[in-house]
Amino acid sequence: GAYKLSEVRRQLNRLEIDALSKLRGGNATAYLAFKQHTLQSYLDERFGGEEVDEVARAEAAAEFNQGRFAAWAERPDLEIFTGEDANQEAMAQAVADFMQMRDAMLDRAQQAALQGSATPLAHARGMNNIALVTKDNTRRAALNRMIREQLTEQGVLTGHRTMGRFEDEELEWAVGDRVIARRNHKGYDLDNGTLGTIVELDESGLTLADNNGNTRRFDANDPEHVKYVSEHLEHAYALTAHGTQGATLQWAGVVGLPGEFSREWAYTALSRAKQTTRVYLVSGHTQGEEERKEYATVMDAETDPEKVIGRLAARMDTRDLEEAALLQRARDGRLDLGADGEVDVKAEAELQVDIERYREGRYQLAGEAFHRMQRGEPVGGRQLDAYADLLAQRHTVERTFQSEQMQDALQAARDWQRAVEMIEEIHQQAGGNDLDFAQRQSMETLLVAQGEITARYPDPQGILNMQTRHAQAIKTLDRETARARAAAVAEHIAAQPGWVTVVGTQPAGRKLREAWSEVVEDLAGRYVDARAQEEIERLREEAVDRAADAPVPSTGQATGDPLAAARAEARFTLEELMANPDDPALLQAAFDARRVAEQLELDSSPRWLTGALGERPADPKLAEQWETLGRRMIGLRESNGITSEIDNGYSRADVPLRRAIGRFRVQVGLDQPQPGANLDRGFEIGD
Repeated sequence: GAYKLSEVRRQLNRLEIDALSKLRGGNATAYLAFKQHTLQSYLDERFGGEEVDEVARAEAAAEFNQGRFAAWAERPDLEIFTGEDANQEAMAQAVADFMQMRDAMLDRAQQAALQGSATPLAHARGMNNIALVTKDNTRRAALNRMIREQLTEQGVLTGHRTMGRFEDEELEWAVGDRVIARRNHKGYDLDNGTLGTIVELDESGLTLADNNGNTRRFDANDPEHVKYVSEHLEHAYALTAHGTQGATLQWAGVVGLPGEFSREWAYTALSRAKQTTRVYLVSGHTQGEEERKEYATVMDAETDPEKVIGRLAARMDTRDLEEAALLQRARDGRLDLGADGEVDVKAEAELQVDIERYREGRYQLAGEAFHRMQRGEPVGGRQLDAYADLLAQRHTVERTFQSEQMQDALQAARDWQRAVEMIEEIHQQAGGNDLDFAQRQSMETLLVAQGEITARYPDPQGILNMQTRHAQAIKTLDRETARARAAAVAEHIAAQPGWVTVVGTQPAGRKLREAWSEVVEDLAGRYVDARAQEEIERLREEAVDRAADAPVPSTGQATGDPLAAARAEARFTLEELMANPDDPALLQAAFDARRVAEQLELDSSPRWLTGALGERPADPKLAEQWETLGRRMIGLRESNGITSEIDNGYSRADVPLRRAIGRFRVQVGLDQPQPGANLDRGFEIGD
């Protein structure tokens, strides 16, 4: 009770029609055998060693050449490209053939014009209804670019301008450009798949003429027009098979890898043209394989032409939807295919439901095995170790700029930089003259501030430079860590742990293959992340043990006083850091040593500290405030060179610190709050 395609009328060559019929029926080998023939090899196969009269031979030759470009009679319609540069070589040959076919069509159009026929612009330029077809969008963009470059050099494309943007790149158009509309739009009277030519282009917009001569104007000042051009107008020298679906071309060249030629896609791509379709077969790596080369071993591309053809035939015999049919018993007859092998909207929705079921089922199967292995069957390797090392390194680099001391140093360095800028501004305002009173006052204040900062941090510009290098290092580590993680995931999957075998082998169909890969890569990612965190913890423990066992670096001072020794160690590590500011380990060591010295000084409860803040409170929150204020006062004393046991440096403190100390004294009961009381009162020597 179903309709069946019984006759094809698009192709001019009867032999081509017969070969496509075999391809549609699942006999890819017969189709490919025909596409590899030259005229001579076809005649030899047709007649063998028999002697035939010239009439029969001429008739056979005419049959073979019908609808075929005469200049290519001795070239097979299928060419195989192998080696490192296979993709580039295939594209270059396809573009060269496109340009030759364009010249032939231009001659034909000119002859028609001489005979008085009205020839549209696209015909006159020799580009009407010829196209290259490919599945990969990156390759499609490259082919369009290569063809447009040649057409520009020949003067066919002129008046290049930009209009619209796609993926943050401006789109370039030219008068004479062949384009295709990729979405229906009633307002422009455009259908998805409409082919046209740009006939006018200036700063105000572009005018598009379709093959029937109807024109549409896209205004560069109209956001809706620019949006349509940006998102739904494409150059049409190279198209996807979906872009050519339903169209009839005069000639087509199909460029692709063996794995891209599924039965549905191959039939759609190879059956668009009236004249013979040429195939440029690339034996190379997919885009995903190319990306994996950076971190994993990828098998070399096949170089034996017979094996390449064998892979192509196997793929062309495989339907994209065969797994979907298995999932739901061939949809109980409800999986409707159009004439060109595309799934209708309802069937596509049903297919998506099946994909979700498939994914959930694979998770359920893998879950128990995955957790069991994660607990008791560790699997690791070189890539996992490299990933863990990078994670640990990134954590260390990031942590160096998160400490309280580093944030304080950065703020001080920024204040120093601002002081330098303000001093420069004052000099510029003076214009070479003597400074007035207000300028001198400001200059003195800024110089004092600068001196206080450099007393604590001798090289504030170095600190700012370290922050810049730190940000760059984090970016680099992020990229390297992402690559290392992908490599560790690939390594783990390649090791075939037990949970992967439970998930099953990778399906052939694209949609199910994507679902399978999502499950496997997700679980493998969880595994390597967990193992990497375990490795990081182990590395941290080893680092702590090494630090505990390591001898104390010589500071040139032998003393039995722990606080004096800690201060000396802090000075020593700071000097090392200033000598090697690019070393994040030294940066962390300097801050760690400083914090140890500060903690020892706080724990000793010196008179200058207890006189201002009292003894350390028992309440944890107040104790934390006590320590924070104490550290700020330590820095204040150091920056002013104060060594007295009772001078707390309060007279040199800024207003925020004075207020913080006043509020704290009220909180801990050292002072009583009074209406209108000034919390800036000093706690000088003797308080």
